[in-house]
Amino acid sequence: MVGDASPVRAAARIQVPVLLIHGEQDPETPMSHSETVNAALVADKVLLIVKGGHCPSLDQTTWATVDSILDRVYPRAASEPNRPQ
Repeated sequence: MVGDASPVRAAARIQVPVLLIHGEQDPETPMSHSETVNAALVADKVLLIVKGGHCPSLDQTTWATVDSILDRVYPRAASEPNRPQ
């Protein structure tokens, strides 16, 4: 069941890089949730705190930052000819 899912318990089993994005004024999910999951991760991780609230905070600046992070984590993807710009 969804109610039984625990991101904190699952974090210890994740073995791939993780990007957490959290809006600093998110009225639905407290910042402490992302901070707790981030602390529990054993894999490489980045906690990106953006201006704004929940989903609408994913503006062009945020996506440019995400692209930059992905380029560092997966450098081959940046040089692929079919990669969207």
